Amino acid sequence: MKVVLNPGHSPSEPGLSGPNGVTERAVVEAVGRYLSNALGRRMINTEIMQQPPGDAAAALDLLAARIADEPFDVDILMSLHCAQADDPAAYGIRCLHLPGSQESRLLAECLLRHFPRTPWCGVVEADNPLLRAAHCAAVVVEMDHLSNPEVASLMTVESWQRKVAENLVEGVFAYIGPQDIRILVNGAEIYADPAPQAVYNDVMVPIKVLGTALGAQVRWDPRRRVVSIDTRQAASEEMP
Repeated sequence: MKVVLNPGHSPSEPGLSGPNGVTERAVVEAVGRYLSNALGRRMINTEIMQQPPGDAAAALDLLAARIADEPFDVDILMSLHCAQADDPAAYGIRCLHLPGSQESRLLAECLLRHFPRTPWCGVVEADNPLLRAAHCAAVVVEMDHLSNPEVASLMTVESWQRKVAENLVEGVFAYIGPQDIRILVNGAEIYADPAPQAVYNDVMVPIKVLGTALGAQVRWDPRRRVVSIDTRQAASEEMP
């Protein structure tokens, strides 16, 4: 399972600006980092694919071409943005998907599940060069309305950014669906590939997936045919 995250815009083209001066680029970059880390902790391979600097249209074309070059390696594409509206009171998340793409629509609906429903939020069909280029479930996530002064202030707060990232992670797991045998680490489900299997009265779990989720370093030496598990780094990080 691989997820590609595209924090919208670039340093040379920062996108929208809120009433408080915060830029769309700053918000999506922060949420993108938290989202990538949160997915990684749940054992989902994640890549952040930045928009190249320069002319916005040309940069989007380059980014779309790069996404199109990875047709068999990516399962989910999320392009992160902020919404805006003429009504300064508008708030809520929007998920945009390419018309006719049922998988992308399903992903959009799953991502919205853990966010408050408002008159301005919802799943919307939209044409977009990144969505057209993707060979997988792909959405543009407009995390909230930067045009709302109160929301724009919240967007600069770390706890808000982390919460948005956590909600999106839960949406990704809702889209993937539960594995036949689920692994919970401290109450949070992790994704295992290959999936756990019940063999007679035992459950076979990929040791690298489980060890990494527990903070251990897992290495395979094919010459000696030895699996090494090192928990010393995890233990040292827990010490005060």
